[in-house]
Amino acid sequence: MDRLKESLMLRVEEGKRNKRYKDSLGYWTIGIGWNIDATPLPTEIAAFEQINGYITDDMVNQLLDIQITWKLADCHKVWPAFDTFSENRQEALCDIMFNMGKGTILSFHHMNAWINQADPDWEGAADELKYTDGKTKSHLSHWYQEVHAIRGEEIYNLILNG
Repeated sequence: MDRLKESLMLRVEEGKRNKRYKDSLGYWTIGIGWNIDATPLPTEIAAFEQINGYITDDMVNQLLDIQITWKLADCHKVWPAFDTFSENRQEALCDIMFNMGKGTILSFHHMNAWINQADPDWEGAADELKYTDGKTKSHLSHWYQEVHAIRGEEIYNLILNG
């Protein structure tokens, strides 16, 4: 997967802030979605931020690179055949891993089962992500509503169509 492309996609979707802020769930966050409450900043970056009240663009990029490395590792743990998926599906799955985290992703039991089959059911996986009731398609999922229709629909289509 092209890490630069993934990085650019996340910048657009998550936004970039050099000063800490409270995210939509009330967690202290900085950079491109770095949840300081869940994962303290690396020592050098934390010291700089404490003195200056912000972090530099280079530090934002360092944090993003760390996050992408972690999220790719999580993708490989949850979906062992991850490297065989199309680049679009890899990007979409990495994006939702970045957005939700491994713990929440693991709660999508049906989606993961459909992805981890020898012959993945991408329609079933995409539907499970978008709808609370999978293939009956009667109620949008909390994730889909939270990320808004544009981002949710883009990721849904990347998973569905590869």
